[in-house]
Amino acid sequence: MKHLTLNQAWKHCLAEWKWIAEQRMRDGSLPVNLLKSEWMEEHFRNDYILDYCFFCHYASQFGGLCDHCPGKLVSKRFDCGRTAYNHVHKPIKFYKKIVKLNEKRKKQNESRKHKR
Repeated sequence: MKHLTLNQAWKHCLAEWKWIAEQRMRDGSLPVNLLKSEWMEEHFRNDYILDYCFFCHYASQFGGLCDHCPGKLVSKRFDCGRTAYNHVHKPIKFYKKIVKLNEKRKKQNESRKHKR
């Protein structure tokens, strides 16, 4: 996969992390990197996705990773490594965080449409 649109990055990221959160709820001991690898193998077997992260992959198209992260585009304070919802140590909280950010993103998009 060469490039992703912003919407594709969100769609794939949410799907991946929903599955990871579900797996962790069933068996909290499964390592996140193993789950990410498993999900990617099933859904994007032949595609290279930077760090198995759709947000990182999208941002890499613009040179600077974190500055162009889809999560950070919605909230400047978003950081996937933030202690409260660290994607490696708290994947369920991380999934909930990106769901909330996606809701906010959709509202922002609707607001922009109405201003036009």
